[in-house]
Amino acid sequence: MIDSRIVRRVAAFWKRRFSSFFASIVPFTATISIALISNIAARGDAWRYVATEPGDPFDHAPPRAVPLSPKIPEGVTERAKYRGEVRRYGQIRFGGASSRRVAVVVDETGPKRYDLYVDINRNRIIEDRERMTEVDRTWRFPLSVELIDGGQVRQFPRGVEFRIGASGRTLGFASTGYLEGNVEITGKSLAARRQDGDGDGLLTGLQDRVWIDVDGDGRWNPIDEQFLFSTILTIRQNRFIVRSDPDGLGISLAPLEGTGIAAIVLPTKPGGSKLPLVSIETTLIGRDGSIVALSGDHSEAQVPVGSYRVGNLSLTLADPAGDPTWTYVFSENGRKGAEHWYEVPKDGKVEIDPIGAVTLEFETAENQAEFASKPGEEIRVQPRMYTGDGLLIVTVYRGSTLNPLRDEGPWARVALMTSDGVALFETRSGFA
Repeated sequence: MIDSRIVRRVAAFWKRRFSSFFASIVPFTATISIALISNIAARGDAWRYVATEPGDPFDHAPPRAVPLSPKIPEGVTERAKYRGEVRRYGQIRFGGASSRRVAVVVDETGPKRYDLYVDINRNRIIEDRERMTEVDRTWRFPLSVELIDGGQVRQFPRGVEFRIGASGRTLGFASTGYLEGNVEITGKSLAARRQDGDGDGLLTGLQDRVWIDVDGDGRWNPIDEQFLFSTILTIRQNRFIVRSDPDGLGISLAPLEGTGIAAIVLPTKPGGSKLPLVSIETTLIGRDGSIVALSGDHSEAQVPVGSYRVGNLSLTLADPAGDPTWTYVFSENGRKGAEHWYEVPKDGKVEIDPIGAVTLEFETAENQAEFASKPGEEIRVQPRMYTGDGLLIVTVYRGSTLNPLRDEGPWARVALMTSDGVALFETRSGFA
């Protein structure tokens, strides 16, 4: 009689890599840029998305590279009748950290000739109808930005541009167009525009822009009227707290009153070995729904007084052997356990460790370690990694997004075994 049990076995290299990085965490000083987001009452028709044409001053920020690989992404199927023989694949996440990734396919149809397929509906199926129209190695088309909150999927209209390099080896990507509306400052309603700067389709990132026609002359001065999106903006020597919804359809500025210090402090390992940190970005979410994004190489920054929890974490670590870097992205969608709140007091300081004690677990459909199954039944097993605050990992990748030839996706090996150690079935599992 076979006693069917799920034995948690992860491939040796995968386990070794994770444990070596997360067991050697040391203090880290981060430069903090802040983006504060909260629910805004004035929405709807007050702000609207404006599509642009090539050459428009507000068309798009500098494109970002899309990592390409000869291997089809996990979970993607193909129904398209390709016209070429050589294909390369990539994915973008156009929305929040938990949004469904959009698969792209570059099909080489001849010397310096390419077709581009984009999984616009995010169903992980590449179809003939998803071949985009090309103009001079450039493809422009609408693509909705996606936000997932507590299982609810919301989409908002946006536009995108893809452009393939002259060598055919690099694929650039940018979010096109802008949102326009009005903001009120000291009793005056001023025209404003918002522009995506980091290619995720959202407007509350560290590189996103806010334009405000401060003098009301109907023109846009890039020196005095362009601002990086931030918690605190200084406009004509006055300081304001900026609040905005993630979708960008509302923004408000209020005089700054009461601040404290938020600091990123990573834990240490006995012996003082250092975490091979390349970059870290942490998103804090306030009890009122506000969001504060922290990133950089200084330890602290000024933030509005309040209670915050860690909502998202992106961590890039160097490989000790000199191989491509490791990037881990965690999200609170799928959070485990109760939320951990950090209090930022007025004129005080709070230290936040966004990583904590990382745990690796496996879950089944019944969420049990052992269960009885009948011959022929499907057994679903999902490896899950959590931060100390209970955030669930949603993405792991090797290499830099600016180095598409070195993109390598880690994976776990899951084995179903008998009580005497005989493997009945093995499979691999990656991350969404």
